[in-house]
Amino acid sequence: MKKSALLFSGVLILFFLIACSENTTTQENEKSDEEPAQEEGASDEKEDKKETEEEKPPQPYKAMEPSKDASPLKETLSEEELEKMPSEEARGGDRTRMVPVGETLVKGAEDQTDGPLKDHRLVAYYGHPNSSNMGILGEMEPDELMEKLKEQTQAYSDADPSRPAVPMIELISTVAQRDPGTEGTYVHPTPPEKIDEYAKLAEENDALLMLDVQLGTDSVINQVKSLEKWLKMPHVHLAIDTEFHVKEGETPGIDLGQVDGAEVQEAVDYLTEMVEENDLPDKIVLVHQFMDEALTNKEAIQPTENVEVALNYDGWGDSATKMSLYRKFVRNEAVQYGGFKIFYNKDEPVLSPEEVLKLDPNPAIINYQ
Repeated sequence: MKKSALLFSGVLILFFLIACSENTTTQENEKSDEEPAQEEGASDEKEDKKETEEEKPPQPYKAMEPSKDASPLKETLSEEELEKMPSEEARGGDRTRMVPVGETLVKGAEDQTDGPLKDHRLVAYYGHPNSSNMGILGEMEPDELMEKLKEQTQAYSDADPSRPAVPMIELISTVAQRDPGTEGTYVHPTPPEKIDEYAKLAEENDALLMLDVQLGTDSVINQVKSLEKWLKMPHVHLAIDTEFHVKEGETPGIDLGQVDGAEVQEAVDYLTEMVEENDLPDKIVLVHQFMDEALTNKEAIQPTENVEVALNYDGWGDSATKMSLYRKFVRNEAVQYGGFKIFYNKDEPVLSPEEVLKLDPNPAIINYQ
C-alpha cells in the first residue's frame, strides 16, 4: 500500500513537471512571436526618422541646358590632354593629373552636401553696381548683365555638358576703403535696398547670389552676421575677400590683408548651424586668394555636411602665370573645390571655357570681373 502511494505521488509530480514545461515553452514561443514584430516596428520607426533627417530642401536654381550638339568634355580633348594637365599649369613640373578630366573635387575630398557644386559648375559675374572699376556688375544695367551672364554660363554648359553650369551674381556687400568711416572698420556697407535688388534679380532668373565681404579691420564672423537676413534666403551664399582684411593701424588697398583659416571655419560652422536651424538648402563658402600671405592656416578649413568650400585663385595677368598659381594655391593646397577668376580687361589672353576646363582639377566656380 505504501509503495502504491509513493508510485501514485511520483506519477502526479511527473505530470506536473510536464505541464509546467509545456506552459513555459508556450509562453516563450508567444514571446518569441511578439518580439520580431516589436523589433520590426522599431526598425521602421528608426528608418523613417533617418530618412526625415536626410531629406534636404531642394536647391533654388536652374542650370543652363547644354546645346543639343554639345560634346562630352572627354571627347573633345586629345589623349595627352586627358592624361596631362596643361604645360602652363605644370610650369616645368610633373604634368600628371591629380584627378581625371571633368572632376571638380580635389583629390581625396568628399562632398556630403546636396549643394550646387556637387553636380554643377557655377559661372559668376563679380563686382559692385556703383563702380565700373570693381567688376562687370558696375558696367551694365541688371537686365543686360543677366543676359550676358547667361550667355557666358551657356558656354560652360556646352563645353562640359556632363556638368551643366548655373549663373551666379557675386555682389560685393561690404566694400573696403581707405577711409576708416564712422565705425572705424575701413569698410562701407552696400545699401540694403541694393542687395535686395540683386537678390530679387537672381531669384527671378533661377540664378544664385553670392555676397562677397571685404573685411577692413572687421572680423569675418561680424560681417557674416551682418548679412544674416540675406544668407537665410535659399539662393544666397558667401564669399570672403582675404586681401582686404587688415590689422589695426593698416589700410586696405595699401597694406596686403590676411585671413586665418580658423576665421573662415568660424563662418563655415555658423552657416552650417544656420542651414540646420532654418531648414535651408546647403550653402557655399568661396574664399578668394591671389598670394600666399592672404590666406594662412588652410588646414583649419573643413567643409561640413551642410556647407561646400571652394578656394578661388583670383589674380590677373598673363594666362600661363595664372594657371601655374591655380596649381599652387588650389590644386596643391586643396580643401574641397577650386575656383578660377577671369578678368575681361586685364588677362592676356582671356581664356576660353574650353581652356579653363583643362585645368587640374576642373574649376567648380569660374568668376568674371
